[in-house]
Amino acid sequence: MNSNKCEHIMDSFYSLDKGEKLPFSSTLHLFACKDCRTKVRYLTKAEKIAKKPLREIMEFRNDELEAVKNSMPDWMNKVKPVSMKKWIVCGLVMIVFLIGSGQYIEQYQNESYLFWFYLLFAFTVTSYCAAFMAANMDFFIKKIDTRNTPKIICD
Repeated sequence: MNSNKCEHIMDSFYSLDKGEKLPFSSTLHLFACKDCRTKVRYLTKAEKIAKKPLREIMEFRNDELEAVKNSMPDWMNKVKPVSMKKWIVCGLVMIVFLIGSGQYIEQYQNESYLFWFYLLFAFTVTSYCAAFMAANMDFFIKKIDTRNTPKIICD
């Protein structure tokens, strides 16, 4: 096949995300072009080999785990997560009060002041959403494929 076509196919292969399938037209090209097929096969094998150490079973003794746990600062043991329900309720209350304040300000202030108020409003809501996502990161990453994660065995 021509080198431009092969280069285009390999570029499309490189741009794929994990687990994403190759387009049908590229698959047909791989059936016909031995060079591209070989490159794709070698790259796929290399990726599997590179991921292999991550799938090994790791064994820890209880004393090692206790040493790690004891090395944490005392304040980390006292931290309790805020429930998702409280985050949502507080966020809704904040938005209701900010909208109410905006309605009140709209009646008694000029347009310039109102613009800055709504700009501050947008910044506050955005910051609150970012803090919510950062504090609940474990909730948001549960959709990630965890079937191939390393297993930890404790005796």
